[in-house]
Amino acid sequence: MNADKKKMIIRIVIFVILAYAPMIAIGIMYDFDGRLTGEHSRLYTLCATLAGFTPMAANFLTRLITKEGFSESYLRANFRGNLKYYLFGIVYAVVGSLLSTILIIILYCPDYSLSDINLGTGFAAMFLLTLALDIETFWINFGEEFGWRAYVTPKLEKLMPEPIALIVGGIIWGMWHAPLTVHGHNFGLGYWGFPFTGFAMMSLSCIFVGSFLTWLTKKTGSVYPASICHACINGMVLPALLIPNYAELCEEHGFVTGAVLLGINALLGVGAFVLLCRKKKSSEENEIKAAA
Repeated sequence: MNADKKKMIIRIVIFVILAYAPMIAIGIMYDFDGRLTGEHSRLYTLCATLAGFTPMAANFLTRLITKEGFSESYLRANFRGNLKYYLFGIVYAVVGSLLSTILIIILYCPDYSLSDINLGTGFAAMFLLTLALDIETFWINFGEEFGWRAYVTPKLEKLMPEPIALIVGGIIWGMWHAPLTVHGHNFGLGYWGFPFTGFAMMSLSCIFVGSFLTWLTKKTGSVYPASICHACINGMVLPALLIPNYAELCEEHGFVTGAVLLGINALLGVGAFVLLCRKKKSSEENEIKAAA
């Protein structure tokens, strides 16, 4: 192994330690079972939100510790010629949310007719307002994307083939959620195989959602489209409120509803995974031909 690869591995390890440590601390400090109220719940929510910035902090700190500098930071917006990718990321999140809602209705509300849904001007206005708020608060998810897409993924791609890099990066991102998953975040508590099936589902989802976010980042040379898309995926829950007794469904079938909400977005990201892998293979073949 040459010196450059050793440096790359060291940087990734330092980054992971710095990104994981606050999440582990939150998991140790607070018990959360989805039913907390008052100051304790608000404090946990605040800490969990702030934890989203730990990948960004890990990016900066790792660069400083290892004296790497701040090249390849993906901090330019690059709007010119790339607005379609910004829009595509938003559409991806909206479509995923709508498909998830329809699937949950099919699974748990067989007597519920889609024709009963009132998609009047009031709902349309709320839908657009929710979408606008998601886009406006993209900076919360920028904290994650500046770590995963702007630092870890490019490093992994220099160490291993593209498919493996996407899988490893997705597992790192997925397991970063583990201290929250074990306390009921995303999937609830008490499901079969708890919490390990939750770890597996989150990691699998992060592999394919991460592939789409990586594709957006590469196409634009910017981390902002992925940040906006990530914010819309997390925040576009309004269609799900059309489901009768949605809150009760989430509590009773937390794992399935969580898996559906994440799984649909993951399935939509499979195409990006394939595209990235095919593009990498094509580039390698062209390099071989050029060297021959």
